[in-house]
Amino acid sequence: MTTLTVNTRLPFNDLLFSLEQLTPDELSRLVEYAMKLKWQSTSRQDMLEAMANDPEIQQELQQIEAEFSVADFDGLG
Repeated sequence: MTTLTVNTRLPFNDLLFSLEQLTPDELSRLVEYAMKLKWQSTSRQDMLEAMANDPEIQQELQQIEAEFSVADFDGLG
């Protein structure tokens, strides 16, 4: 098993060179992992957008804001 240390500040060409050192199996695992991360990120973003557009959630947030608005002048915020 190859150990790949990824420096996020690597120039893109250096990153590509590092990826070329992986075995086909390791590269497949990396692709699967990247797809999983992308799906999770997209899923989370879709969920947040749906929540932001939900009228019930918007109403709840307005109620919370109204309840806490009395603390706006307490000097803490």
